Amino acid sequence: MGFLKKFLLAFFSVTFAVTISYHFLQPSTDYISRKEKDRPYSKAQRIGEAFKLDFKKTVDPNLGYVPKERLTEARKIADQKIKTRNLRKSAVASATWTERGPDNVGGRTRALMWDPNTINKVWAGSSSGGLWYINDITNASATWTKVDDFWDNIGVVSIAYDPNNTNIFYAGTGENWRQGDFRGEGIWKSTDAGATWAQLQSSTAFYYVNDLVVRNESGSSVLYACTDYGYDKGQWHGSGSNGIMRSTDGGLTFTKVGPNIAGKTHPIAGGDIEIAADNRIWVGSVKNAWGEGGGIIMYSDDGTSWTVDSTSYHTISGVGRIDLAVAPSNASVLYGLVEANSVVQNVIYTSNKGASWQNKTEPNDQDPGIPSSDFSRGQAWYDLIIQVDPNDANTAICGGIDLFKTTNAASSWSQLSHWYGLFGLYPEVHADQHQIMFKTGSSSEVIFANDGGVFYSSNGGTSFTMMNNDYNVTQFYACAIHPTSATDHFLAGAQDNGSHSFTSSGMNSTTEVSGGDGAYTHIDQDEPTYQFTSYVYNNFYRSTNGGSSFSSVDHADDGHFINPSDYDDANDRMYAADKDGFYLLWSNPQSGSSFTEKSLTALSGQQVSAVTVSPHTANRVFFGTENGDLIRVDNAHASTSETVINSGFGMPTSWINCVEIDPNDENHIVLIFSNFGISNVWETTDGGTSWSDCEGDLPDMPIRWALINPDNEKEVLLATELGVWSTDMLNGTETKWEPANASQANVRTDMLKTRSSDNLVIAATHGRGLWSTDVFANVNAGFSVSNTIAYVNQSISFTDGSIKATSWSWNFGDGNSSTSQNPSHSYTNPGTYTVALTINAGADTETRTNLIHVMPSLGTPFTPALGGNFESNPNYFDSESTNGFIDVWEMGTPTNALTTLNSGTNGWKTLLDSDASVGNYTSVLYTPSFNFTAAGSYSLHFRKSMEASGSNAPFGVFVEYSINDGATWTRLGSNGDGNGTNWYDQSTHDVATGGHAWSGNYSNEATSYDCSSLAGNSSVAFRFVFMMSKFYTAGYNQDGFMIDDFEIQGETNDTSLPVELSSFTVAQTSVGKGFKLQWKTESELENAFWIIEKKSSGTSFIEIAQLNGQGTKATATEYSFLDQDVDYNSTYTYRIADISYAGKIEYHDEITATLKLPQKFELAQNYPNPFNPSTTINYSLAKDENVKLEVYSISGQLVKTLVKENQSAGNYNVVFEANNLASGIYIYRLSSGKQTSIRKMTLLK
Repeated sequence: MGFLKKFLLAFFSVTFAVTISYHFLQPSTDYISRKEKDRPYSKAQRIGEAFKLDFKKTVDPNLGYVPKERLTEARKIADQKIKTRNLRKSAVASATWTERGPDNVGGRTRALMWDPNTINKVWAGSSSGGLWYINDITNASATWTKVDDFWDNIGVVSIAYDPNNTNIFYAGTGENWRQGDFRGEGIWKSTDAGATWAQLQSSTAFYYVNDLVVRNESGSSVLYACTDYGYDKGQWHGSGSNGIMRSTDGGLTFTKVGPNIAGKTHPIAGGDIEIAADNRIWVGSVKNAWGEGGGIIMYSDDGTSWTVDSTSYHTISGVGRIDLAVAPSNASVLYGLVEANSVVQNVIYTSNKGASWQNKTEPNDQDPGIPSSDFSRGQAWYDLIIQVDPNDANTAICGGIDLFKTTNAASSWSQLSHWYGLFGLYPEVHADQHQIMFKTGSSSEVIFANDGGVFYSSNGGTSFTMMNNDYNVTQFYACAIHPTSATDHFLAGAQDNGSHSFTSSGMNSTTEVSGGDGAYTHIDQDEPTYQFTSYVYNNFYRSTNGGSSFSSVDHADDGHFINPSDYDDANDRMYAADKDGFYLLWSNPQSGSSFTEKSLTALSGQQVSAVTVSPHTANRVFFGTENGDLIRVDNAHASTSETVINSGFGMPTSWINCVEIDPNDENHIVLIFSNFGISNVWETTDGGTSWSDCEGDLPDMPIRWALINPDNEKEVLLATELGVWSTDMLNGTETKWEPANASQANVRTDMLKTRSSDNLVIAATHGRGLWSTDVFANVNAGFSVSNTIAYVNQSISFTDGSIKATSWSWNFGDGNSSTSQNPSHSYTNPGTYTVALTINAGADTETRTNLIHVMPSLGTPFTPALGGNFESNPNYFDSESTNGFIDVWEMGTPTNALTTLNSGTNGWKTLLDSDASVGNYTSVLYTPSFNFTAAGSYSLHFRKSMEASGSNAPFGVFVEYSINDGATWTRLGSNGDGNGTNWYDQSTHDVATGGHAWSGNYSNEATSYDCSSLAGNSSVAFRFVFMMSKFYTAGYNQDGFMIDDFEIQGETNDTSLPVELSSFTVAQTSVGKGFKLQWKTESELENAFWIIEKKSSGTSFIEIAQLNGQGTKATATEYSFLDQDVDYNSTYTYRIADISYAGKIEYHDEITATLKLPQKFELAQNYPNPFNPSTTINYSLAKDENVKLEVYSISGQLVKTLVKENQSAGNYNVVFEANNLASGIYIYRLSSGKQTSIRKMTLLK
């Protein structure tokens, strides 16, 4: 508890110490602290290392620097090709891209401006995603709009407007803060309020525009810009155009007006320029490329002659920059933040126009991981901003990691925000502050820019709203795709924003599954339950539950900052770059941490720069190097056999960034070099015996990735510095390339990935998020739903996720249908329903059996004997995950720590046999809907058991109710509520949103709540909400929560037990030729038997079978029947009828289905698996082909050929007998024409 004492002592000086003491010092409460993101490296290190790595990848080897200006010519070539595209037929170049997001992660933003013409409109500049605007920053649902795709590769760091003509805007580009410089493209100007923009030709040499402002000088508009220069690898960048630049003609010409550093020949570099209330210009300097001139304050009244303030801040050792803020209401008042050696050295203040300056109190961040002496946590060189209230010179807001406010001229500060909320003590605002802008004349409306995008406050910083809807400027390095067709599950690693999981179709929000800088990601393609993300160097995260949660597996800080790796799906191994002379083998990534650094002679003196595991030859890995060697390594997991396969062909001795192997032919390889000034694209069709330069007519720009069309080896996509490009025909130096990004962002693209099941392609861009295209894909139906558990009349949204769909036919399983792409539907009866989507007039169908569960509507009272004891009517309760993929609720007999039930043998618990799963998720248990129509009293009763930390984290449980069929939910009661008995033990809770939750220890405790206030409602439903967060240091080895004997007491409201058919489906079997009929009843009244009838086109119904009914039964019953008397391409209609004991016949809905030939080549997972001694392998053929099905040992030795013949299109199954084989993993491979599919199976004797 020593850390707790230290933590509390830091808080005792603040006014809310009592609150904190209550929060953490309750009796029998274990202390749980929020984890810092896994960032052992400073921001300066991370940005610097990222810059160095990208320099290596893109430097022109002949020049020694990165000639970024060549992108201007490359854009011109791209624009011309797009304009004339209709003259050239190209299937690949016409690719249609879909933006996938994230729409909830803004990414690094350094520039903000309130629009002077439109109230509430705001402009934002991204560090690498261009210029954006939002029309109403006060509307939480408002969305951002990008200005133009051209901007997507430009970092915008400053925006200003002309006070004399508010239709004129200026934007400065390029970042230069001495830890990794990102060149811009000068200053851009708009004369129509931002509708169109043009580069000021006089500013093309302004590579770094740190800040700019327009000053009204006696009715004339004068533009001032703080420009800077950089030096790297023997080359100066922008050295001829640095200092304080002044233009009196709207940017046509500029004059350097700032003074030189005392005793030097180079000018002071401005980092911040401000206009005071008396029109005086103030500038705070930043140290230049020589490490000089930092910490200077200067001012000018005429814009041409300057006075350097007599302060001594520039003499501080290691001083870097000063950020200034003028008080709009008082020209005499200024504030400043002085950075030296990357920390905040001083907070300074003047009330006499700089005649004297005072050192004031520095904000003290309450985060125990941030020093009290430096609220920037060593990041002041980059994260440093202060602004003054327009109406009160004593009030200012500043930011480093978090935000702070003073109301007494910096004599003291209060903390406004925290990067994760600090246990609910502060509003959560993303870390790393870069800009603060008060609305003109307003003390309450403020906007903030940071590494998480844009935030808005309407009350001066008391509360905040994240405003990142559609503000997709995330900088991804890498991506991975789930193998299941028509699913929207992807992973992507982002600069400074962790690794993200995508699970929804279209543009949507993501979940950050691991922190820090996200790097390479992988999903096992035959066992997708195993997924991997990575941090910098060789530090990984592993998921063993399909991406629901990840845990860290660290090795060492070898390899590259963003380190290339590849996962061997067949043999379950990870390979990665390592230090000079070595590659890294992670031999047990699914379960362990066994790493081996393996040396190669060919790697002597150089590092691996690209890794690709062969999809064809077991344990063969291709390594590209930073000096241009391509090394093929056989038996890479054991003793190595290495061969350099590209020497002697005149190829560049530069950075290999990608080795793309044809999925159908290992001898066909496309090799990508990423640097400027070289031939970037090379091809071999004979495994490296010969190579062809396929640069063709590509402009000179970095190329980062290649992707071969699995169905046409001549079609290739390239990830380039200007989006995705393509060719329909690889043809050596005659190859013709086209931009394939007409609907995609014109931005640096780092990686392309596809999956074999449907050929969907995803693209990770560095500045505009993740995108997808179906240009290589097959027609494939798929969809998602807003919720799988619903109540009668509750609207459910169905979202199309199909590939290449042009028409849609939905079957909701209750006799209703729709042809809309994204329909909504509500069910009128309880039960389970199968939903099917057919696209393109039958080209493909996705059927999801028993997808929707509509909860029953019941009367009151509801006693345990009616189903609340969970011993009967199991369909009355159900659960699902509403966030984070993990559903922990299970019904049955508990066997872990919590085992005491009030009655019977069953309860509902968060995992019956183990502790609650660790992760970031919300899992919800739903009850039936109850009729509370009659006036009177009602109460909810249940028994609860819980094992938890007794604190406000890492998980909590609360109850919600709905009175509108599940459309909205409201928390039931509060801690200490007089209506409850044993109701909640926490009044605030860091994880359970909104506070008021259970987080203690209980055993079969009687719990109740008076719900009489809900009387008069005909539909009252309840749900138990379990919320878990993984970002804490303790409290996870707990058994969670359990309920038993759920009961509603109160007035009598009858709801007749329905005699109903809740679902009826007809589905084509995946094996053999037939239809499987399935139906389910929720109850039956005197039901003697069922008859099944069928008819084909032009015929009448005939009876084909009878099944016994259940007589009278109040619980659910499931039935099924298999009809194999059918033919391919024939259509049949089925119906069922129940026959009562009295002979009454009741027919139910008809279902029509066509027996289709398989639409795609597919190899299924064997069943059972593991097996002993036999297992069945199913596969589908879309056309008549020569087929071969073979089984191999894990070492690649052929064990048995199961099929080798010509087969007709259809579904097949083969039994594999393994009586004479040893236990182990075996590979089975299906080949048909040019198509191949491989899976693993396990023999366990």
